[in-house]
Amino acid sequence: MIQRANSTLEQISIELGKLQQVVAALQTQEFATVISNHGLLSNIGTNTHAQIDTHITATAAHGATGAVVGTTNTQTLSGKTLAKLLFARSDLTISSGAITATSAYHRVDTQAAAATDDLDTISGMVTGQVLIVSSVASARDVTIKHATGNLFLADGADCVLGDSRDHIILICTGTEINEVSRSINTATIFTSLPYGTGWVDFGSGWEGGDYKRVGDIVMLRGMVARTSGLGTTIATLPAGFRPPDDVMFATATSDYYGSVTVGPAGIVKYENGGTVWVSLSNVIFSTAT
Repeated sequence: MIQRANSTLEQISIELGKLQQVVAALQTQEFATVISNHGLLSNIGTNTHAQIDTHITATAAHGATGAVVGTTNTQTLSGKTLAKLLFARSDLTISSGAITATSAYHRVDTQAAAATDDLDTISGMVTGQVLIVSSVASARDVTIKHATGNLFLADGADCVLGDSRDHIILICTGTEINEVSRSINTATIFTSLPYGTGWVDFGSGWEGGDYKRVGDIVMLRGMVARTSGLGTTIATLPAGFRPPDDVMFATATSDYYGSVTVGPAGIVKYENGGTVWVSLSNVIFSTAT
């Protein structure tokens, strides 16, 4: 019986050796072939290993030219919720009345840091593109010119960005860039008149000469006086606060009634009446054409 058991164990050992040889052969040859060539598998699709590797490492996958999908490509979003919309902002300097938009939000500076400058043309925009424009500094006024270049404003008149808080939103409609809305902080408060030679506030407790704009309506107020000389220019209003044509107003003066005119150049002119004091409180006009 012992001899039979030994014979059986010997036979088992032989069979195990054969099995180990089979496994070794599969690992070194046939099995390695199956692993390295997925073409030998079923339901593998049409892409090779090399094509899959190329797709994984490509930065242009899914049609995006950047490393992240949608960073540089035009994308159409539908049914999406934007938790936060951020506009990249950069500063541009006017050159011969023009700038080239490169983002959705620009602060604009005057050419050579001048006190004032006109912006009449914006290039670099495509149809449907929205642009936010503000001024770089309150000390440098940028006047957005209506219909001088390709900019067309809602009220048909120039818009002055006289404060760094002032903003205007524009949209490109093709060959034109049209105003959508604006926030002009400097236009909604009264500002002292920039007097001509010889003219000052009347004083004596009376309100001084001021002006402001609400929408396309400009209002003057206060009592002014000519204290020297014969100058007729009471004050000169800045761009954006001027009528498109000459307008005349009857006004109370120290010598009964007189008249004051305001022209497209912004000159508030004394026409007749007394000059000891002149009331400007009924001078109201539109900047719209």
